[in-house]
Amino acid sequence: MINPFTRIAAWKIVPSRARTYVLAAAGLAVALGLLACLGERLSAGGGSGIENPALILAFRDRDGRSLPVTGRLRLFPERSGWKDSGLYVRTLHGQDTAIITPRDLQDLPPGILPSDSLSPDSSLALNLIVSGNGVEGMLGGFRLRSDGSRGYAVERSDSGGETGSRAEVTEVANVVLGPPERSYGGSIPAEYVEKGFRIVFVPGSPYFALVNLDGSLLFPILPQGTFPVRAAAFSPLSDTLITFYCTPDSLSTDSPFAPARWEICPP
Repeated sequence: MINPFTRIAAWKIVPSRARTYVLAAAGLAVALGLLACLGERLSAGGGSGIENPALILAFRDRDGRSLPVTGRLRLFPERSGWKDSGLYVRTLHGQDTAIITPRDLQDLPPGILPSDSLSPDSSLALNLIVSGNGVEGMLGGFRLRSDGSRGYAVERSDSGGETGSRAEVTEVANVVLGPPERSYGGSIPAEYVEKGFRIVFVPGSPYFALVNLDGSLLFPILPQGTFPVRAAAFSPLSDTLITFYCTPDSLSTDSPFAPARWEICPP
């Protein structure tokens, strides 16, 4: 049974107060319109995995207007590297909403998820990426949570559900999309190039850049926004990956990426 108290997750802060009200009202309208549809899907599906909370996604442009998307919706493990092709992929056909239910993920073939991620009372952090018809957007902070024998829940990481307990809120997330940045550039200090830096990437996404010998780098495409980054260091004599480096500086598409300090990432 769907809980009647649905929380609207604010994903994009719009400077104009009027735009903020428009965005909130649009999200509420989507929630009311889709909860009935979601309830039918959950009731028809049966099983403990279907009874747990799902995510309702509403696609919006940067002014808060509904934005139909023809393209792909993908989920990536939050800690995955640049080689990951996505944990879950769905094709979008001119739609401005989408629903992700626990059953969408719990039926994945064995071995796609880490072996311990679906054990009782555990969870897997996820990033969401939507792309198509000239727009791109990325959101983090989702999780697939196991409730043991009760099934699974797809929810926000800060939704309040504790490990081993069932959250009672269906999330409505406004996914804000816009034209991506193409050929976004940056640079790495020479000392880190000498340490074997070859790839800089946004973890939990397909976005990465190769590092040239002079320290320059170029992301072919990036959604607009601010993201954490990591670097992969390789042996100078082979293609063997040595370790990953992290930086306290985030990547912001509003300015070139040029962090001065990197440290080996903690385990």
